[in-house]
Amino acid sequence: MASQWFYRQGKQQKGPVSFAELARLIRAGTLTEDNFVRQEYAAEWVRARNVVGLLRTAGRQAAATAPEEPETQPALFMEPPAARPAVVRRPSRSWRIGQRGWVAIGAGLVVILVGSLWSWRQYTRPALPQRQIGTAVVPAYQVRLAAEARRSKVPSIPNLKQGVAIRVPGLEKVQPGWCVSLTADLCTIVYEAMDEGGPHLHIANRPTASGPFGEPQVIRSCASQISQRPALAPNGQELIFMRRPSDDGFSCSRRISKSLEFGEPVAWPLPEIKQAGKRLVLARFLDSLHLVISAENVNPPPGVSFFVAERADSKDAFGPPKEIAMGKTCGSRMCLCPRLLIGYFGTEKGLFVQGRKSDEEPFGWGVCLFKPEVCGPVVGPVWISPGDDVAFYCSPGPGKELGGARNIWMIRF
Repeated sequence: MASQWFYRQGKQQKGPVSFAELARLIRAGTLTEDNFVRQEYAAEWVRARNVVGLLRTAGRQAAATAPEEPETQPALFMEPPAARPAVVRRPSRSWRIGQRGWVAIGAGLVVILVGSLWSWRQYTRPALPQRQIGTAVVPAYQVRLAAEARRSKVPSIPNLKQGVAIRVPGLEKVQPGWCVSLTADLCTIVYEAMDEGGPHLHIANRPTASGPFGEPQVIRSCASQISQRPALAPNGQELIFMRRPSDDGFSCSRRISKSLEFGEPVAWPLPEIKQAGKRLVLARFLDSLHLVISAENVNPPPGVSFFVAERADSKDAFGPPKEIAMGKTCGSRMCLCPRLLIGYFGTEKGLFVQGRKSDEEPFGWGVCLFKPEVCGPVVGPVWISPGDDVAFYCSPGPGKELGGARNIWMIRF
């Protein structure tokens, strides 16, 4: 998956852009080597000159060392026509070059034709029906390809088999456990689970993404009231959640290190959402600087709205949330990925993905990634790894029906 970058101009943060686009901005003079930039999931800003390969890609070094063209010296005198040597014309051999060229062109056309036929057969299978995305009817495979284009070539969890659902190691006995949220390195997990007095937030850690989690612990600073629906920041140092019986807003708890406990929560009221007649449902971090909030209409007609809250630095508080266009087909528990073009959700019918071609269009109907025979019926929200290749969710298990024991599962796309 190509990396995405943000950059600062003055007091404004812009992006995301690709690495190539960042180099082009420097080459064009829009940015200088002293401008601050950062990668999509990085919290720290660095100067452009400290990014390995950026200035070289921008062409600065090549321009500085390019050899100068020698100047053409003017002739001192003109020889008389009679003194000029006779021009000997040799037979043209252009027909040989042309023949080779036609052979190369013919070979290229054959390759293109074969590739087109293969693509046509792959993309016109009956198993890939057409779906409505925005105002255009787009084949379902395009939604899948859009999701696959974001996936990292390096697996988020080594040795995890593709398409095989397993219980999250170390949390096999947790039941029920739902509304999962993890750090970007997949080494810290927070989830909602039943405890004495009601649901509370639990946390567990592991040294590597491929190992089992340690013994889960109740987050003590959040246990004074019923706590639900956690959203863990990518660096694991911030936790946003909801408290009952009051749901006028979220609560936010921080810590300065992943080895320490979370501090006392601070209320984050969102009166503008409540005044609009909506009830908060869920919050999810897109990255360290953006939070997606979903809310449902309290009164008819039923509907779901999505908002994005933004901040300039991961240590700052989020600003007022702004509503974004999503479409009527989106559920309030959908997990959105960065750039807001791909979303995942689960139902009793399996795990689904939704897509759209731009953030100005609504999402289309969901495309099933895994049926319940493979992943099991999905209960509650899902959480997707930053590499877009692993889903964490709550389920009774593959082939099971809703009800009974429910554990925390994961599956690789």
